[in-house]
Parts: sequence; C-alpha cells; structure tokens
Amino acid sequence: MSIKTLYLSACVSLASAVLSFLPVSADAAQSLLYYEAQAVASRASDDAAIHLYSSMPGHSMQKPAIGFDYTMRLSSAGGDWGVLAVQPRVAYGGGDIEFQLYNAFLKLKFSSFDIWAGHGKPSFGLSYSLDSHGELLQPLSMEGFGFDRDWGLGAYKSAGWGDIGICVTSGTGMPLFLDGNYFASARASYKILERDNISYGLSLGGGSIPEIEGYMQTGPGLHGILLSGADLSAVYNNYTFRLDSALGVYDADMAYALMLRVGASFLEDNNLRFDIQPQAVNKGAHSSVFGLYAGLSYSLTSYLSFRITDYIEPAAGYNRLAVQAYLYNRM
Repeated sequence: MSIKTLYLSACVSLASAVLSFLPVSADAAQSLLYYEAQAVASRASDDAAIHLYSSMPGHSMQKPAIGFDYTMRLSSAGGDWGVLAVQPRVAYGGGDIEFQLYNAFLKLKFSSFDIWAGHGKPSFGLSYSLDSHGELLQPLSMEGFGFDRDWGLGAYKSAGWGDIGICVTSGTGMPLFLDGNYFASARASYKILERDNISYGLSLGGGSIPEIEGYMQTGPGLHGILLSGADLSAVYNNYTFRLDSALGVYDADMAYALMLRVGASFLEDNNLRFDIQPQAVNKGAHSSVFGLYAGLSYSLTSYLSFRITDYIEPAAGYNRLAVQAYLYNRM
C-alpha cells in the first residue's frame, strides 16, 4: 500500500472515529451546499491562439470548471465541535479533463485552539487569510512562495488581538505524494480586518519541496526552501490594500517576492471593482520576473461575476489577457 493511500485512509479513519464517538444530532448539524461554474479564456502576445486557461496550461486555477462546495458544521448537545469541508471540481483546460480537489479537511474545535487535517490552508503568507479560489488575481502562493492549499495537518488559535497558526504539510500543493518532501510553516497576525479595517501578518516557513505545476511534478528531486514573510490587508472607504512579501533562500540562492494590490470599488453597491497589482518574483538562478496585473470585475448579481485581467512583463514585451465568468450560488 502506498504512503498516499495510507495517509488518505488515516484521514478518513480519523474522521469516521470522531463522528462515531461524538454523534451529531439532526437538529444540531448544519450544512451549506453551493454549486460553482466558470468559463475562462486567455490570449497571450506570443501566441495568436485562444486558450481555455487564465495563466498556464498546467496551473489548476483558473480553467473552465464545474463543481460544488460543501461545508458541514458538526455539533452535539454541548455545542459546535468541528467543521467538515469538501470542494471538488471537474476542470478542462490544456487539452485534458482534470479532477480537482480544493478544500478537503476536517477541523476539530477545542476550548483554546482548533486542529485541522486534510487539504487546507498552510500557515504562510497572505493566501492564509485571503480566499481567492475563484479569482483571476492571485497572491504570491501562485508564484511558488507558499501554497494556497496543501495536504497535511495544523493547529490554529483565534483571539481578540488576531490569530496564530502552525502546520506541517506535504509541500506538494494540489496533489499528494510523500517522498521525503515536507513544508513546515507558522503565521501570526495582529488585528482583525473585519473589525479594525487592518490586519498585519508575519510568517516563517521552510522544508524540502518538489517542483509542482498544478497536479504535475515538472522537475526531478527536491528543493530546499527557507522563507520569512510579511503581509498586510487594509480597507479604507471603498479602497482595499493588500501586501504580500517573502524573503529567504531557494536551493541556497537568495529568493524574494513582493506583491502590492490596490483596489477601488465603484457604483452604488460597489459591484464594479478595479485592481492593479505590480509584483516582483526572484528565485535566484531559477527565475527573476517583474510583472504588472490590471483587473476589472463586475458583479451582475450576488452570485454571478465577470472578470478581465491583463498581465504585462515590460522587460520581455509580453502580455496576456484573460476573461472569466464565475457563478457561485447556494443550492
């Protein structure tokens, strides 16, 4: 039996054991079920063809896809004690149909902290506090500095001053395989965005990770990585500000990344939004790129949005235009 099969079996067994020892009453259990669908297309300056993906064919986001998002709150007579979340999608984009598993975790709530296991958010960078699974604009996790989702387990504590999280994950992102690879991370934040209109985060992460693009390993061997990170989220009237940064080493080379996103919302219901996002990414001998995103988003309803982004690399004379229609609604 493979390590992957053993790991998945252990997660399922843990969930089954907890559910059996702490039965959930019909009145106490509450669940939410959403369906999602998106149409995506892009065209780059070095290729006249129109492609059915937003960035690269191997990337898992964004591609034409359909799926659902299921969240179940687990409760008993004593109150809430857990959350179960599953979000699968079937996507098409680079010539193949791909099954994607986005959220897939069980979170157990204790008096002083929470524990999660499965496919969840690693405790590193802006992506830890930012839900961008349906967006064209992405934080630095899409550039190889941290992970938007990863397989593993972690602990989380929320307090009046902010929150703190630690975890150990596989370092593979969307797929799961274990061959000496791992990623350990921790993040602490100060202030709560929804209450204080600002939040600061500090992160530390490191490990030995493979080279992954979407669900495919694109290179042999593992890469040693050690990163520190700082992030910021702020809201002022109809303006938003996001900062994501990382500094460290990647295969003994100095590595750094910096992203700043400034957004403004317009119209009566703020359903028209403009964002600009310059970013610099450097992995030493592996890559060094400066790029600029500009994005426009319009929410026709509370569940249907249209987005367009233009990505430019001035030094290379390259640009890529992507469009998206995104539907996310409760069943």
